[in-house]
Amino acid sequence: MQKSGSSTDKNRPPTTSGSHETAGRSIRDLAQSLGVSASTVSGALRDLPQFSEATRRRIQAAASSAGYRPNPLVGRVMSEVRRSRSRDFRGSIAALNAVEPPNAGRDRFHQKILQGAVRRGQQFGYRIETFRTGPGALSLKRINSVLHSRNIQGAIVMPFETPQDWSELDWSRLSAVRMFNPMSQPRLHSIGPDHHAMLLDLLDRLTAQGHRRIGLFLKRSSESRLRHRWSAAFHVFAESRPVRERIPPLVMERLDSEVFRDWFRRHRPAVVVGHYPQVIEWLGAEGARVPSDVSFVNLNRDQEPWPCAGLDLMPEELGAMAVDTVVAQINRNELGLPPHPQTIAVEGTWVDGPTLAAPALRD
Repeated sequence: MQKSGSSTDKNRPPTTSGSHETAGRSIRDLAQSLGVSASTVSGALRDLPQFSEATRRRIQAAASSAGYRPNPLVGRVMSEVRRSRSRDFRGSIAALNAVEPPNAGRDRFHQKILQGAVRRGQQFGYRIETFRTGPGALSLKRINSVLHSRNIQGAIVMPFETPQDWSELDWSRLSAVRMFNPMSQPRLHSIGPDHHAMLLDLLDRLTAQGHRRIGLFLKRSSESRLRHRWSAAFHVFAESRPVRERIPPLVMERLDSEVFRDWFRRHRPAVVVGHYPQVIEWLGAEGARVPSDVSFVNLNRDQEPWPCAGLDLMPEELGAMAVDTVVAQINRNELGLPPHPQTIAVEGTWVDGPTLAAPALRD
C-alpha cells in the first residue's frame, strides 16, 4: 500500500471533479470529511435541486472554508462529457423569449431568426434551447436555476414588443446578446437590422425609379420600440424633396382602417410604405387599386405571407450572427454585463414584388 506523503503522492496532480478547483484538497477529501459521496458534493456545489437546501448549504459552507472556487471552463467540459452523444457537441445556448399577446407576423419572423441560429449553432457544435418567460411560462428565477443546473453559458434574448426587465437573471454566468430593441434592464451587446439606413436606401431607390409622393404609416408601439428610427429616416428624406411631394407620416396608436383611409384621402400618396399589407384592402375600399392606382411597399416582407415589394430584414442571418457573437464571447470566457455594450447593425436587402407599379405608370 502506498503511504501518504510518498514521492508518488507528491508527484500526483491535484484532483478536480465537476466544475470546482481545490486549494490543496480534492472533492473526494471533502466528501469523506462530511460523510457524503463525491457526487453529492459535486451536485451540491452546482446547486442541483435534488439535494435539500440544508445539505447544499452545509456542503457549500465547508467547500468555501476549504478554498474551493468555481471553474467555468472545467464545468463546461464536464457538462459536455455528461450530456453529449457526439464528440462535436460543445454546449447549449439559450434563446430567451418573453410571452406576449399572439401575433402571427412576429412569430413567423422569430421562427426564421431561430432557424438561422440553429443552423449556425450546429456548425459550431452548440444546441439552441428555447425558454419562455412570463404569464403561463417560466419565471426568471426558474430559468436561472435551469440554466445553472444545465451549465448553459450562452444566451440570446429574442425581440419583444413590450418593455421587459430581465435583471433577475444571473448575467454574471452568461455570455449574451439581445436582438433589436433595447431592453428596459439590463444593457447587453445587441444585433439588429439597420432600420434607419435601410429606409433611406429604400426611399432613394423609389425616387430614382421615378416614384413621387411617398407616404409612410407606422404603429406608435413599433416606433417607440425602435427609438423612432423609421420616422427619423423618413423626415430626413422628406426635407430633401420639393414641398409638393412631402407627405406627413401617419403614426397610429393601433391599426385603424378609418384613420388610415382619412390620411389617404387627405394626402393621396402614390406609394404607401408600411408594415401591414391589410392596407391593400383598405385602399380598395377607397377605390384605389394596388398597384395600378397606388403602390404598397412592405417594411418587413418576412412578417407577412402576402407577396409584396419591400425589405427583407434577413432574419436567418440575424440569428446566425447572434450565435457568432455569443460563441465568440464564450471562447474568450467573457461573462456578465459588458461595460461598453456594442451594437451590430445589419442592412437588409430589397426584394421586388407585385405591389409596386413600374415607374412608367407614375408621373
